[in-house]
Amino acid sequence: MPLHRLLPIALILLLLAPGCGDPKPVVIEGTTPGKQKAQQEKPKAGKSKTKRPQDVDPTPVEEQLTYPRDKDRVMATVDGRNITLDDIVLHIDATHFKGLADYLSTSVGQFEVRSPLMATWTRQYADTVALRTEARKRDLSETAIRTTTRALLGDAVKQFEEEYEQRVRRKFPTTESSVAALHRDFLKRRGVGLEVEGLLNAMVPDNVDQNRADDHLKLHTEEVNGILTISHIYVRNRDAKTGALYGPKRMAAVKRKTAEIKRRLDAGAQFEEVAREMSEDRLTAKKGGRLENLLRIDSRMPASFCRVAWRLQDRKWTGPIQTRYGLHFVKRVKWIMRRTVLRLVAKNKEVRRMIRAYYKEDLLFEIRKAHHITLKY
Repeated sequence: MPLHRLLPIALILLLLAPGCGDPKPVVIEGTTPGKQKAQQEKPKAGKSKTKRPQDVDPTPVEEQLTYPRDKDRVMATVDGRNITLDDIVLHIDATHFKGLADYLSTSVGQFEVRSPLMATWTRQYADTVALRTEARKRDLSETAIRTTTRALLGDAVKQFEEEYEQRVRRKFPTTESSVAALHRDFLKRRGVGLEVEGLLNAMVPDNVDQNRADDHLKLHTEEVNGILTISHIYVRNRDAKTGALYGPKRMAAVKRKTAEIKRRLDAGAQFEEVAREMSEDRLTAKKGGRLENLLRIDSRMPASFCRVAWRLQDRKWTGPIQTRYGLHFVKRVKWIMRRTVLRLVAKNKEVRRMIRAYYKEDLLFEIRKAHHITLKY
């Protein structure tokens, strides 16, 4: 969850990931743990210090996104409707962070306008527009949406406070002004993402029974029992500093590079060798693009990446696919069995969360396709 990274899914990962936290599997009956301990390697897709293509120049400062000058700039389209920068800013101002429009108009606020946060807001707001359109079609009440979002927000704020204490190694502030300031900043950054998750929670209720749990295990036995080793070739198509999609000149260089990668792979070149030479994720490139211990729902990689990797057969590749980081060619190297799950127990809260996460992810991707979401920034 690129995305993306969503709080309930992250919690599931902590509880289900091999080698993480409590070693007792909480989701199963009759489990035989694997012999090897999983080593969670954090891929750095989108964060490598790769130089930009040599034949293009970085975006001049005067052409970078500015608010309110560029308030009418089209950031995305949903159902053919233009979503402007002002639409996004005013929604967050009205719903999550009062005063955002004024703040972004300041010299300090411009740093956030030109940060990857704006690309994240764009993606999340486009999802929100599509989800709310779908909610109206389903006659889903605003009360139901608010109820699920309120419950999610309470858990998210609690987790934020706990993570704050771990990060700064002191108790969360107790003065009213400090608490309010920290909570406001949290909602500014995370509010739209939580809104998306709240809409999904309202559309996909927690009603997994034992029959659905049994069916899930039958359909997803590999995913429940194992992990993947994959290789990928990463090509950046977003500005490293702002998160914005490249303009026409820089995108032309990206298209030439991806075409060359595909040509070489189609001609039979070794995927790992092409990764060493051409991947812009330098940390994995030197290992032939290798990434290990990939879960089906993995907080380290976007959902679009994991979905594709898990649908491949061993030793097959595909690409390029688009994630929030950029473009990827993906090869599934092998599936590794970590444990034998005989049954998923529907009464277990974490089992229901895991299965529900699959349903929510499928629904979100279906809605993105049905409502023709296109990101322009």
